[in-house]
Amino acid sequence: MNHIILDLEMNTSPKESGAKNEIIEIGAVMLDDNYTEIGRFETYVCPEHGEITSIIHELTGITQKDVADAPKFKEAMEDFFKWTDVGECTFYSWSNCDKKQFEHESELKNYKDARMDKMLNNWVDIQVEYDKLVGTGHTVALGNALKSANIELIGKPHTAIGDAINTAELFKVIRDEKLVQERLGTLIEMFKHKELANSILDMFPEMAAYITEEEVTEE
Repeated sequence: MNHIILDLEMNTSPKESGAKNEIIEIGAVMLDDNYTEIGRFETYVCPEHGEITSIIHELTGITQKDVADAPKFKEAMEDFFKWTDVGECTFYSWSNCDKKQFEHESELKNYKDARMDKMLNNWVDIQVEYDKLVGTGHTVALGNALKSANIELIGKPHTAIGDAINTAELFKVIRDEKLVQERLGTLIEMFKHKELANSILDMFPEMAAYITEEEVTEE
């Protein structure tokens, strides 16, 4: 069983198109059963409704020139599924946002393929897995989760391949009991005791948004 951790970058589409967003980049990392990296996939995707907006360019660095000659959605998915055609795979992402985008865009562009259905039926939300493991009671942003596990960022944030690589590194941690204790053990213990909430804020101020005022002040 291989594990494919992926990430998407998306462009905001014109309202009249009926497409809220379109995929403009796919990045993925493939791990084997031992969680050893065995491959990477990266492609730009040419949007069919509108050009890259200034906001998306500033966030991702992706330009209209980058995607102009890139494959469109259907062709990009064909390339992606050829890459994944190595046996049984489970697919992962940070939150279900990317899964929902695949569902939405497949329907919008009339892309019907059994491989897409199989991928969506074998999808795991790593964010949920992390939140349950640590016991935050809240969804945590990827950047904060990486910091909590002492993972140094690889590549450029807000690029599909960069986020996929970093998510894969976090995935390796939370699937390894020894690394969980080494990297997250203290944080897990703290979240078991509400009276330690202030200590959490002192050690991880970036977590402040995920602890309510009631929890902090509770006796």
